[in-house]
Amino acid sequence: MAMASQLMIMRPSSKGSSSSFRRRRLLSRTCASSSGSSSSSSSSSLKNWPSIQLALKNKYRVSDVDASDLPALVSSGKVTLVDVRPPNEYAEWHNPSSVNIATAKPRKNLLKRSIGFFIGIKGGLKEENEEFEQEAATYLPNKNAPVVCVCMKGGSLEPSNLKTNIDPTDSPSLRAAYRLCEMGYTNVRHVEGGLPLAIESGLDFSQGTWGELLTNARNVSPLLGTVRLAMYSRMLPDPSTAPGFVGQAVVFAAVGLYFKNDQFKVFVDELLAQYGIAV
Repeated sequence: MAMASQLMIMRPSSKGSSSSFRRRRLLSRTCASSSGSSSSSSSSSLKNWPSIQLALKNKYRVSDVDASDLPALVSSGKVTLVDVRPPNEYAEWHNPSSVNIATAKPRKNLLKRSIGFFIGIKGGLKEENEEFEQEAATYLPNKNAPVVCVCMKGGSLEPSNLKTNIDPTDSPSLRAAYRLCEMGYTNVRHVEGGLPLAIESGLDFSQGTWGELLTNARNVSPLLGTVRLAMYSRMLPDPSTAPGFVGQAVVFAAVGLYFKNDQFKVFVDELLAQYGIAV
């Protein structure tokens, strides 16, 4: 009887413990869901360019720096020039006074990154730089000091009003400016026209693997067009693009052979037919 009484006393306690456990687990799931939603919301806000553009102009009052004024502004030492290109591009050539806080970096997943190698993308496929805020805090400790963001594209604060998937006014430098403003930086500007116009206006780009060579080559008139093409089209030699060039060469050779060699054409047609692909 005493044993039965003890069991009866213990049962409610067991049920209560189980119920409490279920409540804690439900609460944990709710918190995790809430945290995930918040993270997703933050990530999606960076993808909404019209909202970013509006906030930069109306909320944060970010202004432009004319590309022709940038060389003198940087030389004065009164601003910090933030080059937001990927690290591999920055390493090729850059302004000696600039700091590199990239908006995008090579994907951490090597398999996904390597896809870019085979289509000729320097450094492979990129993803948003998750360490942007941490790097900004390191390189830009004073949130009230003047900062100028620059990229290859430039972008614009004025809406294009075009109904296209890729807005020509969108740019990495403006997205970097937005992220800095969101962190509390109060004096952020960007270069409309980007690095190409700034360099044509005299911006020093002598640092980096190719910086000195490119600077000297620009002084030789016949080479000027080649230097511009190599720099602005990201065509400087890079081992990471080799698989892409090789792969594309093989594809072009195979296509040429298909139309020039009847035996090869028959072989390819039969191979494709096995997979149900009609040519």
